[in-house]
Amino acid sequence: MITVLSITKSLNLFIDNNIFKSTLYRTVMVSYEKNNPWNEKSVINKLKNYDFVIDVQKYLYPFGVYIDNSDKIFSNDLSNELILKVGYCNEMPKVINGENLTNESLGVGIIPKKFYPDGSLGTEIKKENVSFLNGEDFIGKYITTKYNICDENDKKIDVGTYTFKVIGVYDSVNNIDEANTVYIPYKDLEKIQNYYNEKVKTETNIDIGENYETVIALVDDTKKIEIIENYFSSQMNISAFRQMSQGWVDVICVIVFFIGIGLSIISFIYSIISISLNMFNSIQKRQNEIGILKAIGYTNKHIKRLILCESLIISFISLVVSILISKIILIILNIFVCNNLSIYMQNLKFDISIQIIVIGFVTMFITIVFSSFKSIKFATKVTPAKLVKFKY
Repeated sequence: MITVLSITKSLNLFIDNNIFKSTLYRTVMVSYEKNNPWNEKSVINKLKNYDFVIDVQKYLYPFGVYIDNSDKIFSNDLSNELILKVGYCNEMPKVINGENLTNESLGVGIIPKKFYPDGSLGTEIKKENVSFLNGEDFIGKYITTKYNICDENDKKIDVGTYTFKVIGVYDSVNNIDEANTVYIPYKDLEKIQNYYNEKVKTETNIDIGENYETVIALVDDTKKIEIIENYFSSQMNISAFRQMSQGWVDVICVIVFFIGIGLSIISFIYSIISISLNMFNSIQKRQNEIGILKAIGYTNKHIKRLILCESLIISFISLVVSILISKIILIILNIFVCNNLSIYMQNLKFDISIQIIVIGFVTMFITIVFSSFKSIKFATKVTPAKLVKFKY
């Protein structure tokens, strides 16, 4: 039971602290038509009125680019692709080393501490079979990127470029960002996207994102996103949705919770039945001892205390052994996580909390009471004279 509860709690803590608290899961997107009277300014003002909203900004979609000067800064055979994104003014990805972006920043970027400039590597569960680069080695270096602008037939019509200086590194693991995600200033990404859209519109007469606009807001708790979703969809008939759906994560949380509770209940019931039967068999075999104790003056009250004390000592020893065995199992699980799961799972640490130990002690006393009931009832009915006579 202790092992199951520890695993369940560790998984739930990992999901809550490392997934649900990440910026992706705390971001809501509000999309609307340009000709809608509920315009961008009104949407932003409404979002800012919520005290749980940390930051609001117009959405700029992530932009994929190729590194143009790979031969100068990398010595690998990777495709050297980057994803350019914009962080939040009030909550940028926390920088581990170097400087962070500001509202006035231009031509700079922050890259992951565990850097891997390749588009084939995503955020996976299994361990990555790659050697990550140390992002700190690139601080102060300039990275030049390029991106193709194509028509409706995927024919290249132009090539755009963007150069930035690496000024810092951040923890992509805690932010659930891919290892090739680079954060650049809002104005820089806006300029890139405007240039791209204008070129496509000029060369092909295709409008990109002309009819819809999107505003995103970062909240302090992912559960509060539902308030925004309900308001805009029901009151203003505007689409509001989470940037990252909780989907399978919610399912995992529910499954882990019920599996943990179910196995714990089964373990508890099994413990009561097992201990009760063993104790009853032991008392039956020791009827003569109980008879002798009663013959020399022990009362039923004394016998009850002896049985309970004996049960307490055995149960306490069993609990300590269970904690030690559980600790060993959890250490093995932690080694497995370290050696076999991805960098995004490395914050998953299995351990026994104080609360679970307390639950173990409470369960132990409850088990003693229930499992001792039948044995005590049997012992109090023992006839001393008959047993002493039978013995001698």
